[in-house]
Amino acid sequence: MQGISPDTVLADRYSLTTRLAGRDDLEHWAARDRTLEREVAVTVFPSSGEHSAAALDGARRAAGIEDSRLVRILDVGEQAGVSYIVEESLRDATSLAELVRERALPTEEVRRIVGETASALEVARQRGLHHLRLTPHAVLVTKEGRIRVSGIAVAGALEGLDDVPSDEASRDDATALVGLIYAGLTGTWPLEPEVPGVPSAVRHAGGVAEPAEMALRQGSVPGDLNTLCRLTLGEDAGPLTPGDLAGQIAPWSPEPVHGTSQAVGWSGGVTGAAAGGAAAGAAAAGASRSGEAARGNRSDETQRIDTSRSAARRDDHGRDDADGDVDGDEGDFYGDGDDELESPVPLLPGTVAAEPSGDQAKIALALVAAFVVVAVLLAYCGVAGLGNNDNKAPAAGSTTSQTTSSQSPTPTDSGTQTETAKPTKKTPPAKTLKITSGSIMSGASSLKEPQDVSPAYDGNPDTSWMSHGWNQADFGGLKGGVGLVFDLGASKEVSEADLDLPLPEGLTVYVGDQPTTDGATRLGSSSGKDGTVKVKASGDSPPKGRYVIVYITKLVKDTAYHHGGLSEITVKGR
Repeated sequence: MQGISPDTVLADRYSLTTRLAGRDDLEHWAARDRTLEREVAVTVFPSSGEHSAAALDGARRAAGIEDSRLVRILDVGEQAGVSYIVEESLRDATSLAELVRERALPTEEVRRIVGETASALEVARQRGLHHLRLTPHAVLVTKEGRIRVSGIAVAGALEGLDDVPSDEASRDDATALVGLIYAGLTGTWPLEPEVPGVPSAVRHAGGVAEPAEMALRQGSVPGDLNTLCRLTLGEDAGPLTPGDLAGQIAPWSPEPVHGTSQAVGWSGGVTGAAAGGAAAGAAAAGASRSGEAARGNRSDETQRIDTSRSAARRDDHGRDDADGDVDGDEGDFYGDGDDELESPVPLLPGTVAAEPSGDQAKIALALVAAFVVVAVLLAYCGVAGLGNNDNKAPAAGSTTSQTTSSQSPTPTDSGTQTETAKPTKKTPPAKTLKITSGSIMSGASSLKEPQDVSPAYDGNPDTSWMSHGWNQADFGGLKGGVGLVFDLGASKEVSEADLDLPLPEGLTVYVGDQPTTDGATRLGSSSGKDGTVKVKASGDSPPKGRYVIVYITKLVKDTAYHHGGLSEITVKGR
């Protein structure tokens, strides 16, 4: 770009040293901050550009977001017709594009990388900012395995996408996150436009091939990730926001996951596309090899995939199991038909019941006939006995007492008379109450937590809302808990809440007419239990209210961090 070269100094402070990537109107440089004596990264572009002002504005707004997963923007400015964005240097990081270039990543590492990326994008979304140009080049993994995301509010602005409606932008980012999952599992990119340096996904008449179809080892793609890719990329369904996506693939490991056969090395060279710039992906477009050239490295391997065995195992309803293996036959990936058949009746394993002989059949019939005769005799005797009892004369001296008791109430010791018992009014049975919506309770409890709680009441216990990972079971001492609020649409009597808990966390359930625990009535509590937990009202007067609040107060350490979660809630009452 004109006016930019090694030793150019911007703002009398940032000395450019090495051009990392770029094109005619956009360049990414390594630089030295003379004031603080540290390495930084600088993205430069002409101030006269049509979208330059929007990109600078996006960078200033993104600089105000405090999240360790976002590449930090240190400075923004203009000088002599050149606009610049200064960021922290991440030259020791490796982009997801580089990581998937040689082989697919371990599936749980894909879950971790994309989960952290989605969480970072959700933080930005809640501040009104989006990415809109999320590709494997924008996701960086440090030498320690930490995830950093570049380009928030800048990469899209440089492409003229700063005026996209918020709902549409959120959906675009969520779809791109699913694209990252696909890239991590298959090493190819499923969306348009093509991404330089990452081969395009294999396509057929129905769209892009499912990740399970591309796997060299069947069952190696988890069912939930495969289904997520199919719904989002092939059926225009799936998550609407990054937070939705994070909730659907949670939980994930906070530390790097190294596979035994697909180990990932975190060290290694870094290209301009992975240098951590605000527009690294866009700058790489003019410097990286084309998608078509990169695709050549995989063509032979792709042709060798046996697509006749490509579909993930499915259950009777066509759904994938969570691990991609429906019947648990983890050692039999190709279904060779030699499995031992299940016995049709409870006999010895693997044996088949033989037909009875003629003598055996006669004996069986005789036994049945004898049983019938005995049953008839017993029934007759019972009926006859009942009739005899009814016709017996009352014992001597009992006639007067019976007559008296039938004519007048029996006096008590105190001289009063007992009243005739009135029939008890039956209470109608509790029924399942419909939940119209769900949310996180506002206030301090919403700090850092995923906002989409729909997985907790979608009718599918395989999906879960999971909290942010915390270092301590008490939320690091920052708050007393986190509340999940479920709206019943109107005030109703709540007698029971059935909770499907993924972890043995501590929680209390409240019922009230406001979406807060203030003034709400406690329904019950649970601690140290997971699975299905029933929280029932005590006494004959269940609480009444429009909102049911599940307030999680104690987290459980399931990885290196503490989490709380809710897989499903069913509310019962009247």
